[in-house]
Amino acid sequence: MEHSRQRAFWANGKLTARSVAIVAVLVMAQWPQGRAAAGEHHGVHGLGHDKLHHWYKTLRQPGTGYACCDNRDCRPTTARVRAGAIEVLVDGEWTRVPRNTIVRRNSPDLNTHVCAPKGPWSPKPIFCVVLGFGV
Repeated sequence: MEHSRQRAFWANGKLTARSVAIVAVLVMAQWPQGRAAAGEHHGVHGLGHDKLHHWYKTLRQPGTGYACCDNRDCRPTTARVRAGAIEVLVDGEWTRVPRNTIVRRNSPDLNTHVCAPKGPWSPKPIFCVVLGFGV
């Protein structure tokens, strides 16, 4: 029985079309869940900061070396690419990311994070952005 299962996935030393289709379906079934979890972050000031505060304190603004975080400014967010520019949600508003604010590091959770002050400005000022996996 075990040998016949192996033949269903392998033919002449290669994966069969059926096995590739099964793997694709399994991957696609998991993809929306991962994207939905990342999509829950709207970059709202104060939400999610405490989980990675210890890491946010290590971030420095590219070019100046100033701290990105003032003990409350950094939080998880969501990123997208639109018309060739990277945008992140800052307090629920899509905001263009200046290239000189991108910190070239991975976050501990591999998600996108933004450091930006709370305020009525539009567009929102950004101190630092760490881009998540796949952005």
